[in-house]
Amino acid sequence: VWAISCFFIRAKARGRGITHRLVEGGIDFARQNGARLLEACPMDLSRDSRSIGLFVGSSRIFEKAGFERLVERKAGRPLMRLVL
Repeated sequence: VWAISCFFIRAKARGRGITHRLVEGGIDFARQNGARLLEACPMDLSRDSRSIGLFVGSSRIFEKAGFERLVERKAGRPLMRLVL
């Protein structure tokens, strides 16, 4: 199992789809290097979400990339998996 853990996007660069492209690049890299499973523990977005906590990415980004929710380890923090 490979994992995507954190993203550090400058505040001025946020909102431009960079995290989406980084996730896609991570998926491509993992596939090219023999990974069979890719996991992430992003955050669900809510009105209470703070950008400082979103360095793990939002669950919406991972859902769009094909990841499925396995379990919610704590409120708003699902463990997600993509079978490659």
